[in-house]
Amino acid sequence: MCSAILHTLCYRLVFAWHNYPRITSKSHCLLAIFLFSGFKFDAFIIYSTKDGDWVKKKLLATLEKKHNIKCCIYYRDFLPGLSLRENMVQSIYNSRKTIAVVSKRFLRSKYCNQELSIAVHRLVEREDDSVIVIKLDDVEDSELPIDLQFRSYIDFTKANEKKEWEYKLVHMFEGKKC
Repeated sequence: MCSAILHTLCYRLVFAWHNYPRITSKSHCLLAIFLFSGFKFDAFIIYSTKDGDWVKKKLLATLEKKHNIKCCIYYRDFLPGLSLRENMVQSIYNSRKTIAVVSKRFLRSKYCNQELSIAVHRLVEREDDSVIVIKLDDVEDSELPIDLQFRSYIDFTKANEKKEWEYKLVHMFEGKKC
């Protein structure tokens, strides 16, 4: 039993050392959180590439640069050699939260729908409140998967929520960053 625990901890330490070059001797807290949390990212972001400008300029700038929330984005974090589906599953299960930037373009994308399906599966399977929805345009609630239709979301189409969206979103990560 003890050897299995030691083996797991050593494996995670080696994994962290090879995959997280930003970890330094001053980052003991970060390393400890990683070793015991099992999450590589704070958030995986699902979005239509046609909404990419908003995601990069607004969402990523807010989360990563302003609040130091570590995000997983397909174009920079998917691993070469794995199938697209394997990358999707790993990204969702290796992230504390999944942020779905839902728009009409999102709903028309088979890749976005696949990723959202995996994220909803994790949400239901683990009951871990891991999916955050940001509505970017006037998508109807009924167009969302049934498991998301009755959950609260951030509605970026409403002026009053545009002022509060950052607070609401960042609040979901307080005290839980990787």
